[in-house]
Amino acid sequence: MKKLAWTIIVLLGTFMQVQAENNEPYVFYTYGDGIDLKQVNDYPDHLLGDTIAKQLHAVKELYLVRYETKVGFSDSEIEVQKPDILNAVEKMDAYFKKTVKKGGMNKKEASGLFSKYLTVAYWAFYEETDAFEKALSKIKKSEELLAVFEKVQLK
Repeated sequence: MKKLAWTIIVLLGTFMQVQAENNEPYVFYTYGDGIDLKQVNDYPDHLLGDTIAKQLHAVKELYLVRYETKVGFSDSEIEVQKPDILNAVEKMDAYFKKTVKKGGMNKKEASGLFSKYLTVAYWAFYEETDAFEKALSKIKKSEELLAVFEKVQLK
């Protein structure tokens, strides 16, 4: 009986610790002005408008590092920096497009939220994001991604 009681206490303690970790905000610091939209060129059109298209293109370019190689059939390689964050951005992109097309959200509201999350993704690139990436890697639904990005505080 004592063994069972201790097991329950340990499990409750672990559960409460995980809950506390899930409620803590992620803090990323901003340095400078952020994404300079005037410098973004050659970006594809986007359903949510020109600003989102430029921000999305800038974030993807930041996270994708291209290496030129001269050996073999391929002339370049692409390395993904912080893939969990980039995957989350791509999932949110698909989510907002789908939601707007189905009428679940208007373009202005969707572009406002997505712009905020793209700004978070931009600044997260320059920060230590292990806990943030770990949280993102566990998520299956797009709505849960939005909740994690909402917990981020930019200072």
